Amino acid sequence: MDGETAPTDDPAAAASARPAVFLSTYTRVRKTEASSIDRWRASRYIVWLKNFIAPPGTNRPWAECVTTGYPPDRPAWLTVWLLIVIDNLLHVLCNGLALSFA
Repeated sequence: MDGETAPTDDPAAAASARPAVFLSTYTRVRKTEASSIDRWRASRYIVWLKNFIAPPGTNRPWAECVTTGYPPDRPAWLTVWLLIVIDNLLHVLCNGLALSFA
């Protein structure tokens, strides 16, 4: 290979990939307990904070939205699916950040 080392043989390349692998693993594939995003149900906080983009006075207090981040008068099936979408989006963002900064 003309004096070049393969990426797998380069210790510097392997070391720079470790943070990306760690972040991706830590936020998604931990076997001993639920991942940090899922464990703390971070998605519902993001959904509730998103509601503050709306005009003042239309957002509900956290006590009403604690289950999914959405008000209880919304259809339950819809709020759960939207929460799943936001959760997966958080995982994709974490993985993308890990890969772009590795």
